[in-house]
Amino acid sequence: MQRSSLKQRLQAGMFNGVGEAIVGTWKQEGPGGFFRGTGPTLCREVPLYVVGMGLYAESKKAWETIAVGAVSGGIVAVVTTPFDVMKTRMTTAKPGRPISMSMVAFSIRPLGLFKGAVPRFFWVAPLGAMNLGYELAKKAMQKNELSQRWTHHKTLVPEI
Repeated sequence: MQRSSLKQRLQAGMFNGVGEAIVGTWKQEGPGGFFRGTGPTLCREVPLYVVGMGLYAESKKAWETIAVGAVSGGIVAVVTTPFDVMKTRMTTAKPGRPISMSMVAFSIRPLGLFKGAVPRFFWVAPLGAMNLGYELAKKAMQKNELSQRWTHHKTLVPEI
């Protein structure tokens, strides 16, 4: 279930509270209402992680990893903005109204699909840097832990 579907409906003023949003969505659309916008969400998120992890595997230095995370996150955020716009339009559409990605895409001018791309770049770029920075720190801690285990093992096992 997408939490963003309820969040966006609340932000759009469609409901007055979380409880009302849950009950209202269930009554108006059934369980499928909680999953409205899942297609564009996947189209938005999967490239972000694929590009980020692919570039992360190629980076060799710490600063390189963090920079790659920021740049790749920002660029992919801009490129996938149309899917974010589609997801928002789909989750905030009137309940019960059939809506698809193609319906949204063709109802908006092409540049309209990139509405919010600049703020999205500046929101996702630091997250990309932190995400890959976290992976880097985790790798360093695991390496340090293995080194400590090996040192401890050598002191327990005498050499012959």
